[in-house]
Amino acid sequence: TALTKLKIQLETDRKIRAGKGKARGRKYIKKKGPLIITSTRCKISNSAKNLNIDVVEIENLNAELLAPGAQPGRVALFTEGAIEKLKQEQLFLGTIKKKQEKKEVKTIPKETIKETIKKTTQKPKEKTELKKQTSKIKKEVKKITK
Repeated sequence: TALTKLKIQLETDRKIRAGKGKARGRKYIKKKGPLIITSTRCKISNSAKNLNIDVVEIENLNAELLAPGAQPGRVALFTEGAIEKLKQEQLFLGTIKKKQEKKEVKTIPKETIKETIKKTTQKPKEKTELKKQTSKIKKEVKKITK
């Protein structure tokens, strides 16, 4: 086959999983085989499943397929149609983002804040009114809870 000509050996032997996964119905582990990337859906995909080979369209390609288990190094074979589609549609090149304009932050001048604080703290009448209001609220809360 074409894969043996490229000196690619398939390891189809299964190994027994370590841990409790065996008891949960995941006894055997199989290594991932090579990945064939095509431009359109083709008949290869059905027959390749028996050989431990995955066939994917270029639009459905993602990082999990290229590096299963977050370990890079999977063999990927691109068809000519897939490479042409990559060039035409410029897939996976990304877009250059423009710098965002900084928004103006509106702040209250410190002088106005200081003046308002002084006004509220210096007037004794306002202090007593605030205390009366809070005491009324506390009394009402006590009545409701009893």
